[in-house]
Amino acid sequence: MTNGTPEDHDSLVAAHHARVQALLDGNLDALSKVVGKDLLFISAFGQTMVWPDVVKSIQSGSLKMLRMDSADIKTRVYGDVGLLTYKADTVSEHDGEKVETSTLSVTVYVKRDGGWQMVSQQHSPLS
Repeated sequence: MTNGTPEDHDSLVAAHHARVQALLDGNLDALSKVVGKDLLFISAFGQTMVWPDVVKSIQSGSLKMLRMDSADIKTRVYGDVGLLTYKADTVSEHDGEKVETSTLSVTVYVKRDGGWQMVSQQHSPLS
């Protein structure tokens, strides 16, 4: 833990869990509360997505998160910026194809309107 209050760190982890649950539920309303419209996502396969891409993928059904487990969550808080690192084991469907990944994730959140919003994330594959 660096800088920030214990509440900052707890609320950052809570935002992460809310985001994961919203993804698993395919709930765009809930997801939009914890993900910024200025999102830049980089997958373990080097693909980039921005917020409109995420919305389109979920709405069309081309992306479905089936399972997402997080372990070894670590937080750093620097004022209104929070960094979260963790190991993620996921099972998803991309265009009907089941994909299982194990990654290390670095996620950047910004505190806005009293809550955390994810603005950037990069996954690196673990072998």
